[in-house]
Amino acid sequence: MEPMTRFWIWANEPAQENEAMIYGTPSAVEHMDLRFNEGLPVPGEIPVIRIDRDADSQGILTDNLIAAGLKGLLFSSRLRKLLQDIGVTNFQYFPAVVCNSADGSENHDYQVANVIGCVNCLDKDRSVIDYSPDDPRWIEFIESLSLDTSEIEGLDFLRMGEVPDPGSQRPTENGLRAGQDYRDSVLSAI
Repeated sequence: MEPMTRFWIWANEPAQENEAMIYGTPSAVEHMDLRFNEGLPVPGEIPVIRIDRDADSQGILTDNLIAAGLKGLLFSSRLRKLLQDIGVTNFQYFPAVVCNSADGSENHDYQVANVIGCVNCLDKDRSVIDYSPDDPRWIEFIESLSLDTSEIEGLDFLRMGEVPDPGSQRPTENGLRAGQDYRDSVLSAI
């Protein structure tokens, strides 16, 4: 029997209340229609992406800084080095500057991390997943997740192709989105 590979869901959500979360879409991402959450390479030259921290975005800057409007991940140099040291190579990085309007500081330690690899690998028969009654493509809760690992060969990080783009989800009556945004989560075999 082959040894089982364990995968982790890399959730882009805070682990503690005092961690910074940055809201809003950077102007370069909006104007260039950049998408770092599709698992595909982003072609061409990308300027330094300015990410603004306002009064609501204060807190501890973590190695995996949450910037929801970025449409991707934001990694510190320490996290990038760790991933490089353990041989994770399917990332594309773009320079960013985190600007704090509260104190005027700029942090150049972060880069946008684009995971290269989007795979349809969900084993629906062996997984226990609750889907939204409003949109059956939208995952609300994962009780247990089983993957078809034959589809994942050679990828240490990947995006699940079965998870729709959050923009395709219909808002609820109060304008908020129901369910967990698993599109900004990635799977990791490390």
